[in-house]
Amino acid sequence: MNIKFCILIAGLSFLLTGCSLFAPRTDELTIDSDPQNAEVIIPGMEHKRTPCVVSVPSDKGIMVIVRKKGYVTREYNVKSTLGKCGTLDVCGTVLWGVPVVGLLTPGAYTLENHTIFVPLEEEKIER
Repeated sequence: MNIKFCILIAGLSFLLTGCSLFAPRTDELTIDSDPQNAEVIIPGMEHKRTPCVVSVPSDKGIMVIVRKKGYVTREYNVKSTLGKCGTLDVCGTVLWGVPVVGLLTPGAYTLENHTIFVPLEEEKIER
């Protein structure tokens, strides 16, 4: 094999790793409900109404609470998982060792779900 070709391949593989340092630190989460105009509560954030799109940290799981008067309140846990950039960082770490730093950043992760649809059930009134 040509030495220049080997250097080119090694250089490209090094450049393609560690991308998590430059990846977005947040993900957009779309939340909707039936009926709409339900209150969306995410601890530490301003309350919204459905339908809405919120920007949340990509490296932390979050709790989403959806409630509307006359309906049963629903709670959802949205988990965080290793994203595409994080996977590249894992591969790069095996090859070069350096990209492990990217795994410590939020850009290495993504939300498992980017859309939540909440069908709300009417509360049953007991007499």
